[in-house]
Amino acid sequence: MAVLQGIDLWSQRAELAAIHEELPWTDLLGGILSPDDILDRDKVQLVDYLRGKGLKLYFMADLTDGLSRGEEAPQLRALGRSITELDVQWAYRDYMLAVERKLHPEFIGLAAETNLIRVAAPSAVYAAVVTAIDLASIPPPIPSNLPLFVNIGLTDSDFNAKPALAAWDALHARRLIP
Repeated sequence: MAVLQGIDLWSQRAELAAIHEELPWTDLLGGILSPDDILDRDKVQLVDYLRGKGLKLYFMADLTDGLSRGEEAPQLRALGRSITELDVQWAYRDYMLAVERKLHPEFIGLAAETNLIRVAAPSAVYAAVVTAIDLASIPPPIPSNLPLFVNIGLTDSDFNAKPALAAWDALHARRLIP
């Protein structure tokens, strides 16, 4: 197969493989396949092959049209959808979390050419791209058993010191001798 021959040739001269592409919006928004299923179908074997060649992975998500940064991604346009929709932004986030979980890229780009998007795209599209890459807006997962670990036995549940805290602090204040 030509793709494998190409990878075999350039992998001897490279340290990094780049996957830079539009998200599979049709599948993501179709509701049939999960992001994990899409990656299992489309990327996992390829990435495994690349890793088998000793290559690191760079994954770049493209949120707008790669040939016209002033426009929405082609699949979104075909679906009559937009990155300005909260559901589309959440589909993007879910997909990128799955990329991290399934492919473990050493480098990950959350959006391509944002400077051009800012200049060329409608302001609502640029604002949506910024919102979709805003990591601070994604709440961290909170395990259901977190309240069980409110302290490690050195304080009470209101974080008032127990007698053991002074002993703990004294142990950790000691200078370690190399």
